[in-house]
Amino acid sequence: MNEPRAAFCSRCGSSLRSDRRRASWSQRFSPASLAIGAALLLALVIAAIVLYTLVARSLETSEDVVSYAGQEGIPATISTLPPETTPVTDESGAVVDPVAEEGQTTTTSLPLLSIRPKSALSSSALPGTATANYQAPNLVDGDLGTWWVEDADGPGIDEWVRFEFAHPVALARIDIANGLQLEDTSFTANPRVRLVSVEYSSGASQLVELQDVQDFQMIVPTTEAVEWVRLVIVSVYPGDESENTSLTEVRLYESTD
Repeated sequence: MNEPRAAFCSRCGSSLRSDRRRASWSQRFSPASLAIGAALLLALVIAAIVLYTLVARSLETSEDVVSYAGQEGIPATISTLPPETTPVTDESGAVVDPVAEEGQTTTTSLPLLSIRPKSALSSSALPGTATANYQAPNLVDGDLGTWWVEDADGPGIDEWVRFEFAHPVALARIDIANGLQLEDTSFTANPRVRLVSVEYSSGASQLVELQDVQDFQMIVPTTEAVEWVRLVIVSVYPGDESENTSLTEVRLYESTD
């Protein structure tokens, strides 16, 4: 046995410092302390990644108002049909004039049933005022004096509205009143939807190009029964004063057959 502070063995003269260093190392770096250190290091790495992502996004250039330039969708048709009648389409799915040319027979349009969804949801909505709101249910209230206005940064690319039904519905027609159709100045002041992705609960989707006009535009949807339909903004016509894209009304119909 040696004295506690002995540097050499009193019997053989061997150095005792190496044993003390090993003992000191094991005391300072226990498995618990190593685990805590590894956890702190991992947290530091995650924090660095998050910070880098935030900085990188802040330095990105803003997306062009008309994104996906050159991309085209199925053109929507200005609704010349009487309300609640089935549009007639050709083999490509385009809507054709139901009035027959001279010497041809006419095609009788089937009556439709107007549907009011059980709910209308949106990815964002402009905060309301004391006298007005800009929520998604305004799109299906039958009033052209109310609107949905998105509230995302920029022109609202990828913002959406979704209409859910109480039971599966086979849609026959969708009419959309594009932009904020209050008057000419308000229509041009706010962005209007140019390309819209129409997505269905069945997994089907359509890319539709809307016209920049103050009128209802008609889309022929998928014939499958669906539980919801979602309209996603793909690109817009830029507004003169605002970056908040608007829609005035959406009418949904199903066949009575």
